[in-house]
Amino acid sequence: MNAHFVTEVLRTIPGIYVKQLGSPGKQASVFLKTSTKSGDLLVMIDGIKVNSPTTGDFDFSSLSVDEIERIEIINEPQSTLYGSEAMAGVINIITKKGKGKPRMNFSLEGGSYGTYKPAFNLSGGTEKIDYRVTTFYYKNDGFSAYKDGDEKDGYKNAFISGKFGFRPCGKLELEFLGRYYYARNEIDFGTEDGLSIYKDDPDCIQRNYHLLISGKLKLYLTSNWKQILTVSKVRNLIKTSDPDDVFKWYSSKIVPAIYILDWQHNLFLSKNFIFIIGTEYRKEKGKYEGSTTYDEDIENKAIYMNSKIKLLNNNLILNGGIRYDNHQTFGKKNNL
Repeated sequence: MNAHFVTEVLRTIPGIYVKQLGSPGKQASVFLKTSTKSGDLLVMIDGIKVNSPTTGDFDFSSLSVDEIERIEIINEPQSTLYGSEAMAGVINIITKKGKGKPRMNFSLEGGSYGTYKPAFNLSGGTEKIDYRVTTFYYKNDGFSAYKDGDEKDGYKNAFISGKFGFRPCGKLELEFLGRYYYARNEIDFGTEDGLSIYKDDPDCIQRNYHLLISGKLKLYLTSNWKQILTVSKVRNLIKTSDPDDVFKWYSSKIVPAIYILDWQHNLFLSKNFIFIIGTEYRKEKGKYEGSTTYDEDIENKAIYMNSKIKLLNNNLILNGGIRYDNHQTFGKKNNL
């Protein structure tokens, strides 16, 4: 399959539904068969939560397949481990690690709708270290996002990522991940008689600056006790602007951010019995400037436990747990 974006891959998987508002690069939401809205689905990149703290959703539109190794999908509730975002399930996108001798790859693609994509990656690895750097630029002239329009709505995406692993000894592993992209989207939106409507609009531009950085420390104290300490930051800057939008009916600046510190213990009590206990501190920031303004910070502290038992040659899996959240807004809650 010759796919550029993760949305193209997800469309081929039974039980997953993708909704996209127009040509490549336009906002894309993903639903599982068990979900009523995309905010019920937790999306992670290498185990890092990336759902927006302002909408609860994740926009898949700019997620490229260039560095993706595999996609793990859990089509059932996982809220005891991950919180209320995982009420319908989880999609965890695993990126590639470098391995073997140092390798450099350069590619150049082109196609219909003015599609143009140069890409470059550098990778390699040994028993002690691995590294992978990926970068690309994608351009597409697109077509009108307004169903009755004829004005093209183009899209541009400049992306770079780096993933580095260090294993100084057999019981210690460090992993660092950094991802950044800038996306420029031409969208159709406007006003008529003071009301916001969809229509051909050649001047309406949405710009998205997305940053993810994380560090993981994995410590193997014994053969059946694994600790994982994760620190992460995810930040977006989404600016929608139109020189004709004098009264800022739909021009806006949104700055959501998530900071997470998670300490997890995995206990492999037997070949078929895994017990997980952990604690999480999470801080969410949301800032909006437009027709109205707000700037809010919210903190949540959580303790969670989960156990998984595999029976009948893995044909029967029993999974259960409990989670306690102390949320700044919603108070203290238990989740079973």
